[in-house]
Amino acid sequence: GFFGGHAFGGLDRGLTLSAHGPVRISDAWVLNTPDPRTVIPHVQLTSSASKDLKGWVDLAVIDSATSVVVARDRLPVASTSSSAIVVSKKLTIPHAKLWSPVRPNLYRLKFSYVGGSTDAKEVTFGCRWFGPDGEGTNAVLRLNGQRIRVFSAISWGFWGINGLWPTPALAEKEVRVAKSLGLNSINFHRNMPRAESLDAADRMGLLRYAE
Repeated sequence: GFFGGHAFGGLDRGLTLSAHGPVRISDAWVLNTPDPRTVIPHVQLTSSASKDLKGWVDLAVIDSATSVVVARDRLPVASTSSSAIVVSKKLTIPHAKLWSPVRPNLYRLKFSYVGGSTDAKEVTFGCRWFGPDGEGTNAVLRLNGQRIRVFSAISWGFWGINGLWPTPALAEKEVRVAKSLGLNSINFHRNMPRAESLDAADRMGLLRYAE
């Protein structure tokens, strides 16, 4: 891709091919809610079959540090459409360890489709909620209900070696340098966030902001 402010472009990382049955999980993601221990898993299913789509998606929340399953649920799937559909529901993890820059606790959510054919996908997420409070009176920023002061800088997105995206080592180096300077956040300045940067920040405890 080409970005405003960059005088170069190209293929964004490697391309992959994968084989699936008649029904596949084409995308999956997890949204946070104001209750940090309640999340909303979303899964997009794509069917190449002409018959109705019926089955379910098993949800398993796995503690990334211990590999222990800490919560389970199931999403029913029923649709007369053979095109992509999205299903979701709220999922509460009662004893979830919250994510913060000091304690970057992470979980993996494994989506497993069952119904005629099978497919699976994993997504990493943290239990957290960031937002303003007291607007118009005594406005502050809060992370998981606690006041936080954000110390940040900007990243222009010019990565060494290829210019377009960071290697895993460079993504981790950016986080280490930011934290050594006393920062708890970095802005993506006029460029789209890179998955490697977001993953490193999640693992190592750094807030990211996309302008």
